[in-house]
Amino acid sequence: REQPAAYFGVKDGVLVNDVTTSSPAASAGLRAGDVITAINGEQVSSAAEITRALRDNRNETVDITITRDRKSQTLKATVPTRTPPAGRSGRGGLPV
Repeated sequence: REQPAAYFGVKDGVLVNDVTTSSPAASAGLRAGDVITAINGEQVSSAAEITRALRDNRNETVDITITRDRKSQTLKATVPTRTPPAGRSGRGGLPV
């Protein structure tokens, strides 16, 4: 656990593996290799915590604190209102 922390320059956070083109995350400037450390100032250490924070702030602008190249910075993203596809129900992920 210490080696990845030393490499990315963070103790806790969630590594971004991929960002979908034209997604709110891409529009905010999030990139693969970034480490998300906080949403609206609240520390996050799992994908579930990020999903919960975004779900709680739908249709609002959120501050996403990331570490990129061992430097902390804050991006702003607008969380879209999620609408399930027609004819489908159940849970789905947020476009992050």
